[in-house]
Amino acid sequence: MLLVLLVVCVRRGSGALLRLGLVIGAMALLALAYFGWIRRQSGQSESVFASPSALVDDARKAVDQANRRNREQEEALKEIERQAK
Repeated sequence: MLLVLLVVCVRRGSGALLRLGLVIGAMALLALAYFGWIRRQSGQSESVFASPSALVDDARKAVDQANRRNREQEEALKEIERQAK
């Protein structure tokens, strides 16, 4: 998308539109780098860039793991109660 914008701006000679495109592109790269940094800090990945969907997937996996641990603990407690009777 940025390449197309660059070609259009060069052909038309529009410096303002080119600068706007470059700023938007830089902001997008910074956002992806920020998401990558968040994933690295949480130990989920070592990649430099990450998408918001990767963060959502990580959160879903964490919730699934927590739910699975809770079910296992509940089953263990029920087994202990059965043995105590």
